[in-house]
Amino acid sequence: MVKKLHAGESFEVLAEQHSEDPNFTPGGALGTFKAGEFAKEMEAAVVNLNPGETSEVVALKGSFHILKLVGKKIVSDSRFDKEKEKIRNQLFELAFQKYFKLWLEAKREESFIRINK
Repeated sequence: MVKKLHAGESFEVLAEQHSEDPNFTPGGALGTFKAGEFAKEMEAAVVNLNPGETSEVVALKGSFHILKLVGKKIVSDSRFDKEKEKIRNQLFELAFQKYFKLWLEAKREESFIRINK
């Protein structure tokens, strides 16, 4: 099947002809997955693909797959979104402390104190 794909035959047609999946969807579409939701072997096979490219044969327990990457989307991480403001505040506080320390040192160097007796 890989040779047929490289020869230019349609992935969708070949998937319909060769799939043995009882839950097969037209064109062999598996759906949309986020990183970490796919089997590790399958994710490794598609991670470096560009949209429209197909993988080599991926062997899983008792099955073989050829994957076609339809598209990639960058989606925000909900955990990061929840923590973003907290992280921003922490970074601001660190920067403030650093620049306050520099400002204070500069003022000490600029200052002149005379004690009259």
